[in-house]
Amino acid sequence: MKVRKRHPIWNWVIHTPWVLTVIGILCVIGFFTSGAGNPILQRWIVHRLEKATGGRVELRSISIQWFSMRATLKGLVIHGREPAGTQALFSVKEADAELQIDSFWGRKVSLTELVLKEPEVHIRVTKDGTTNVPTPPGVSNSKKSLQESSFRSAGAAGEHRKWVV
Repeated sequence: MKVRKRHPIWNWVIHTPWVLTVIGILCVIGFFTSGAGNPILQRWIVHRLEKATGGRVELRSISIQWFSMRATLKGLVIHGREPAGTQALFSVKEADAELQIDSFWGRKVSLTELVLKEPEVHIRVTKDGTTNVPTPPGVSNSKKSLQESSFRSAGAAGEHRKWVV
């Protein structure tokens, strides 16, 4: 009985999609680990912080160590509702964050360590009781105090140096 063999071109057709997929994944990994993708990540982080805080965010530079899951944000400034020409709501010279992936498929990440170098917080309260603390979009004004609503911790280790409040 004669065994029928496939034509050699079919071997290329069958294996090409998964080989191209593996090459594509390796190229994406190389792009981001080389630092070439940092501007894209910087824009994404600024967008997410603006969405989370409701204020305008500036970020001078970002450095990511992918294998140790650490990120360093330099020149982070969050502007609230303060008048132009005054100090921003929050600024930090350098913020070092360590992350931990809780669920890859569920896209859950935890902040395990946060080190702030020379953070400055400037909260302005006017005579009528309004502050320069922005309200994120979609969040109603609750009756919680500023401390209860702003300074919650999920058990992450943190360190700060030279606080200015």
